[in-house]
Amino acid sequence: MGISGVEFLQLGISDRRKVVHFEQTVNQGSRVSDEGNVQLECISLDEIVTEDRAFIKFDIEGAEVDGINGARRLLRNGSPFAI
Repeated sequence: MGISGVEFLQLGISDRRKVVHFEQTVNQGSRVSDEGNVQLECISLDEIVTEDRAFIKFDIEGAEVDGINGARRLLRNGSPFAI
């Protein structure tokens, strides 16, 4: 069952389009890692969010700086955010 007006994308958030490795472990959580066992395609928020402003909440496991850099337009326009 979908949510009206919501589009789900199977992408990570970063500063630009790229593929990163993501380490998934059962006991220690998950994080971006060069040794990661999962590949994740990433994109910037500025590229996929067409509105001038959006509420931004990050929980992106060590890639927060890249996520912020990929949302510069949105943040300059006064988008509220939480990390």
